[in-house]
Amino acid sequence: MKRVLTIAILTTSYVISAVEDIGLKKTPGVYFSVEAGASLSTKILFAPNWDLMGVTEHSWTPPVSDSFETNFGTNKCIGAIIGYQFNPIISAEFSYDYRGKFRSIRAYGPTTDTTHGEVYSINCISSQTVMANMQLSPDVSWGGFVPYILGGIGVAINKTGELRNYDVYNQAVPISFDTRLRGKTCHSFAWQVGLGAHYLLSKHWQIGLGYRYIDIGKLVTSEYYTEVLTQQTGTVLPFIAKHPGFNEILASLVYCF
Repeated sequence: MKRVLTIAILTTSYVISAVEDIGLKKTPGVYFSVEAGASLSTKILFAPNWDLMGVTEHSWTPPVSDSFETNFGTNKCIGAIIGYQFNPIISAEFSYDYRGKFRSIRAYGPTTDTTHGEVYSINCISSQTVMANMQLSPDVSWGGFVPYILGGIGVAINKTGELRNYDVYNQAVPISFDTRLRGKTCHSFAWQVGLGAHYLLSKHWQIGLGYRYIDIGKLVTSEYYTEVLTQQTGTVLPFIAKHPGFNEILASLVYCF
């Protein structure tokens, strides 16, 4: 019995020592990571850019007592990171992420059986971000787990698809208008903050789970529209979403060289 206890104690001591060693081996060097998860849109006001009213007088407006506030829902986010661990506490990295394709549909009315309502829909909303980040971790290893916080700034390449405005009847009546505003790609300043933890599997391999909030700057459409039913074309105020934000949950796999 005494021999068994001695073996158990030695084994436990070895496991604890191994875990501690894993934490101590987070040494300076280059690392590469891939990540994937879900990106959840916050509430976003995607409305005509009233700041340009003096340039283009025509604009789309929502029905009375409503707004253009919307939500792009949830979609995928995938990315890759290359960084350098300066010491167990500080690392710097460059990250690339793609999120999309989001879409939004807002329906207004109809209020009675003889009146019609409107639908605003937009699809193919995506964002690519290139970020420079700083990551801070305490010099600890809790059973192989190392928490971290991060912050970063960078550039977002944001793309919108076609914005469509058409009417809907309660009764089986063909639609009377179907106006489509072209999408557009724009570049914008982006920033992000987040936190999470890595689990150190070995000297070279880590897995992680993290949360971040990212502001991608802005989303815009073109000012050029086409009325499909009449083939009329023209310009209106482009739509803009200022500071659209996303909550993201991501799992990662890290290789340390």
